[in-house]
This record gives sequence, structure tokens and C-alpha cells, in this order.
Amino acid sequence: MGADQSVENIWARDDEPALAMGAGHSRGPTLEDALKLLTQREQTDLSAAFEHLVTTKGDKKKTKSKAGDDPHATFNFDAFKELTSGIIAHDISETLFKVMTKCSAKVKEGLVDKSGLFVTVALLVKGSLTNKAKLYVLIGSDGANQITTEQLHHITCSLISSALHSKQLNPRAVIWGGEDADSNARLARVFLDDATFNPEQSGGVNQFTAAELETWLANNSLVVRVFDTVFRSCFFSASDLSSDEIDSAAQVAARAMGQSVEEDEVREDPLLPTILKHHLHGPEAKDTATHSLLDATSVLFLNSHIPAEHRHLWRQLFASNLHGDSFATLMKHATGRGPTILLIEDTDNHVFGGFASGSWEVSSNFAGEPNAK
Repeated sequence: MGADQSVENIWARDDEPALAMGAGHSRGPTLEDALKLLTQREQTDLSAAFEHLVTTKGDKKKTKSKAGDDPHATFNFDAFKELTSGIIAHDISETLFKVMTKCSAKVKEGLVDKSGLFVTVALLVKGSLTNKAKLYVLIGSDGANQITTEQLHHITCSLISSALHSKQLNPRAVIWGGEDADSNARLARVFLDDATFNPEQSGGVNQFTAAELETWLANNSLVVRVFDTVFRSCFFSASDLSSDEIDSAAQVAARAMGQSVEEDEVREDPLLPTILKHHLHGPEAKDTATHSLLDATSVLFLNSHIPAEHRHLWRQLFASNLHGDSFATLMKHATGRGPTILLIEDTDNHVFGGFASGSWEVSSNFAGEPNAK
């Protein structure tokens, strides 16, 4: 781990002086510091995860009831790899485990204690943007204090894939046809080519500091949410995630129809929308998600760019392979249906389109709203 990327420097937070442990502070972050950031439910989940990790490492003499109470309890990388398998890539697990060892108290090399787990997770899911940027660099560069464009693209692709396989998003991602590796790579490139963070405009420089990455994250909220989704999925139970991303089709449909729904039951801007099924009539009354030109990665990107009030529930109104190529039929299905996204695939397999913030209308005059895209 590079000298400039010490745990003390990662933890430093200008917005919360009580937690600032950078220059001028004699100690690193402690378990008590981490507990200040984590909710009671998050602490309960992490304690359960720690007990599982300790008892997984092969110490048959240590029972779950003793693991949480033992101040010397530790776990190794094999246990951590088992916990995160299928959630994050192996290389990310390795580097994240190294960070945890640095956050641990005086334990044997290659082991992590309760403090190391809690401090690292607190930084990941509850830290400031500065914290997340430094961790992004650390994890993506295998412990260096700068990250290359290639490394940044690789970790961003990996996090997109992990998010779509997470317990929050996977049920919806499957409905949308699942992820696509090429789409993940394109989306990561879109993030990197953002006007505020374009390597080609940096005089040929191919490495970026955590400070530069913080600016990039500040202008790419979707990247931050993907980051949070992945690491929350690693350490917290499904019940703890319900207020953030998990909601039923019945709940979002009720909200869409103006019915009362508890405020904490449905997030207004989920990363992936729920598809309202059985919205057609007659022989067409079936799930038409398979007829979409979009995969889950594309939906993830598009959903983040439409108004928040439209992000929770989508329905397919028209598909040429279902309804034919008639423009009149398209208008019949789209007129008066509210905001829509129109997608067109040309003969060269290029997909393009736009967002209409108001309903389609049949008129002799042009119509539209300023926030249409």
C-alpha cells in the first residue's frame, strides 16, 4: 500500500472534524469510530458477517457464540473470498482484504480482526466522497496511490457487472435480459469519457490521483451508486437493503396509480426500473421484456438520465416485432400514455432514440417540453 494511501489518510474527512485522522493525528481509525457511522441494523449485519467469517476460516474450536465476544478473533483471506464469491471479482477481493489488514489492530500478517472489517466497511458504504475516491484508487490499482486509465476502466466494468448480479438488482436485471459484457465496457468508457474527466485532455497523462477521481465521482453519481450497491451487497442482508433498492411490482404499481404507499417502501429513483407486466390486451397480454432492444446495462444508464419520478416503473407500449412496422399503430399505442422512451435500431444495428417528457399527440403542430431529450 503506497505511503500516501495510509488508512489514516483514507479516513480523513474535512466535513467531520471528529473523524479526521490525517496529518496531526497519532492514531488510525478505530472500531468505535466506525460504529459512529453505521446504523444499528448495519452493525448487526456486520457482526453476523464477522462471526461467519471467523467460523469459516477453519477454526473448528471456535463457535459462533464465542467469535463475536473474542477480542482476538480473526479471519483469513480464504474465508473472505468465500463470503464475497459471486459478488465481486477475485482481484477486488484480494485488494480489499489488504485494506482490511491495514485497518486491523496488531494481528498476525494475513489476518483481519473485527476492527479491520468494521472500519473498512464504514469507509466503503458510509464514507465521504473523498473516502470513496481513495478506496476506488486503492482497489483498482492494487494498492498504489494513482490509477491508470486502463485500471480505472477495468474496475468500473467489474463493479457494473457486480452490481447487476447483486441481491438488489439481479431479479430486475434478469427480467431485462441480464448484463452484457460489451455493454458494460461501453458504459465504463462513457463514464471515463465524461467531459470533466477525459484522459485525452490531460496532456497525455495516463494516471490519476484520488483527488482527480473525487472530481470524477462528483460528476458521475451513477458510478457512486454502483459502488455503494456492490459493497453493501457484500456485507448487508437483503432486509437491510429493502429501503434502498428492493421493492415489489405491486408497490411501485400502487404508487404509479396514485395509491398510498409507505414512504420507506419504495425508492423513487431505483437503479433499475420494475417492468409492469400484463399491460397489453388479448393475445398480446404477456411479458414483453424479451422484445426490448435494451439489456440491463443499457437500462441502468438510461434510467439514470430520465427524471427521478419516472425511474421506478416502465412498461412496453410498442415493439415492431410484436405490432408491425406501421407508424399509425405506433401512434395508437403511444398517444396519451405519458412520458416515453423511443428506441430505433437501424440496418447497421445502431440503436438510438430519445425521451419525450410528455404524451405523444396527433396534431398539425409540433409539441414538446423543454426537458425532452
